[in-house]
Amino acid sequence: MTKNPKGFAIDFIEKGTQTLSTDEGLRNFWSTIMEVDPTKLFVGYQPIRTVEGDVGIRVLVKKGGKKTAEKIKEAITARKTKPEDPQTIISAIESSGLKMEVLGHEAEIITARNDWTQEREGRAYLERLVDLGIADPAARLDRVRGELEGILKEGTRVRFARSPESAAGPSGSGSVVLGRTRKEDASEVKGVHYGNKLVDTLLGSMYGTGIRGAERQRLAQSNDPRIKKRVYFYIEKPDGKMPRPESGLGVFVYTQNFGNILSAGEKMSDMYAKSNRDFNTFESAV
Repeated sequence: MTKNPKGFAIDFIEKGTQTLSTDEGLRNFWSTIMEVDPTKLFVGYQPIRTVEGDVGIRVLVKKGGKKTAEKIKEAITARKTKPEDPQTIISAIESSGLKMEVLGHEAEIITARNDWTQEREGRAYLERLVDLGIADPAARLDRVRGELEGILKEGTRVRFARSPESAAGPSGSGSVVLGRTRKEDASEVKGVHYGNKLVDTLLGSMYGTGIRGAERQRLAQSNDPRIKKRVYFYIEKPDGKMPRPESGLGVFVYTQNFGNILSAGEKMSDMYAKSNRDFNTFESAV
């Protein structure tokens, strides 16, 4: 390591299997690592493949210095010594059933920048691509310019818009209040939805495109049209972390804060009991 490292990379190389060669495998493994990262320096990754054909991910840390190096080393080598100890990166990988080789090393991270007021064609980016060995990137990009511009325009739109089908409105804290009036004992939660398509608005009437068969059959038995319009969100756990998404979900992520939520507790239990433990009746009551 140099005297003053500017950045670091952590490689997680999968050995013997190819789970990380799929979008779902990548997403699940990254969620596992994010949940147990003690440094809070892991903010993104890139898929990699070794010359031997092993797949993995490379986490880039743009913060340098010896203290950062020590934090990273401790994070990727720490092990649980007691069952009650919190999960470490190593123990989380072992629990996942994957065999991983974890390598931390110093990295020179170069971020290409372009002054768009002077170079509207992105010359700085094109020159960086040439430096990386890509011949005539301008000509190659011209062939897909229209498609690329369309994708970028879609990607820069707001990822969540309130559905016109639901009764909702903004709260003082910036969250969406579900229902026409906010209850005094209501909670606010952060939700995450994984969609199969990139859209401007999540429509409750489209719930059937991703819902499980048993759930669809249950809702079909209800006479209440309100509960048949729904969008499913994961909500934060008590420790502030998001649950790991189930397999088969989409890769487009939508987030939103919600107000006027009935939290788990005595009131919810009482309403469920009065609904004769029937989910359709309970949802209508809520």
